[in-house]
Amino acid sequence: MIIVLAVVVIFAVVLGFKRTGTDRPLWPASLGLVALALFGLLATRGAGGGEEQVDPKVFFTQPLDGASVPAPVQVAMGAEGLVVEPAGPVREGAGHFHIVVDSACVKAGKTIPADATHHHFGKGQTQATLDLEAGEHTLCLQAGDGAHTAFGATDRITVAVAG
Repeated sequence: MIIVLAVVVIFAVVLGFKRTGTDRPLWPASLGLVALALFGLLATRGAGGGEEQVDPKVFFTQPLDGASVPAPVQVAMGAEGLVVEPAGPVREGAGHFHIVVDSACVKAGKTIPADATHHHFGKGQTQATLDLEAGEHTLCLQAGDGAHTAFGATDRITVAVAG
C-alpha cells in the first residue's frame, strides 16, 4: 500500500506542475488524489477492527536464569500472545507448555516427543514440579499447539539444583 501511495503522490506532484490551456494549475485535483490515497491507506490499516497479530512469547517466571534451587524444582510459566489451554483441538493462537530438560528445544513445526527429556503440560498447567538430580541443568520452555506441534516461542534458562 505504501508503494501505491508513493506512486499517487509522484503522479499528483507531476500533475500539479502541468497547466491546462487556460493556464490554471491542476494542483487542486492532485491534492484530492493525495487525500484519497491517504484515506485509503488509513482505511486499510484500520481494517479488521482487532489488535495486530503479535508473535507469542513464553517465559519462565520462576526460577530465574542462573538460580540455585532445591530439589524438586518448582517452575512457573507465562505467555504473552498465546492462550494457554489443554491439549486437544488445534486452535490458532492457543497451545500449552512443554519443558525440555538438558536438550535442545524442538524445531518449530516438528512434533514434541513424549519421553523423559520432554515434559508435557497438556492440561494447560502454568506451574509444575520437576524431579531433577543435583547439578546444573538447562530448561527450555516451549509452546506447542493442541497436537504437540512446536511453536518457535521458547525461553531457555540454566539452574543449579542443590544436592
